[in-house]
Amino acid sequence: MSLNTGINYNVNEAEIDRLTDDIAKDLLAQIQWGLESSDGQISGNPHGKINFTGDLAESFSVQEIEGYKCVVTDNPYSGFVEYGTPAGNNINLNIDDLRAWVFHKLGVTDQNENLGVTFKIAKNIMKNGIPARRFIKRAIKRMTANNPRIKRKSTVKKSFISKLFSRVQKKLRKLNRTQKKIMRKINKIATSYKKVRKYK
Repeated sequence: MSLNTGINYNVNEAEIDRLTDDIAKDLLAQIQWGLESSDGQISGNPHGKINFTGDLAESFSVQEIEGYKCVVTDNPYSGFVEYGTPAGNNINLNIDDLRAWVFHKLGVTDQNENLGVTFKIAKNIMKNGIPARRFIKRAIKRMTANNPRIKRKSTVKKSFISKLFSRVQKKLRKLNRTQKKIMRKINKIATSYKKVRKYK
């Protein structure tokens, strides 16, 4: 015996692929906008742009991994920008990577000056840590705010008996609530009557 529910289970693979591609591209645009935004309130950075060189924003791309559209980055310090690091000496801080960052990002080419700037930055990170910027989390929130959840109505129509059963259940729940209210009032009156009888 087969039950015809009226629901079409054929999957449109092209439409799902287009939808996931649109979602990934929208997330990528929101991440890049948040990183490049000069509005400190929106980007989460009170000093304005999170990445002043633009390399972090440009490192994000949409790729297909094992059949799924993903937003990925090849930037090694994106995790530090997103999650930050705590203060303290137990931070796994790579001085060579930091020196390369000072050379490329800040343009300090002199070796002695580069080493001095690197150690000042390392000392500051150990003392204060790196604050979490949460630019990816904010991008996801902006993306979901732009695309509110769709409420779908059921395509299967209820039969007369099922509607009648739902109404009866609703009435029984209402009757049960009313009965509980009445029983509470009766118990309250009974306890007050016992108290009054006790003093007679």
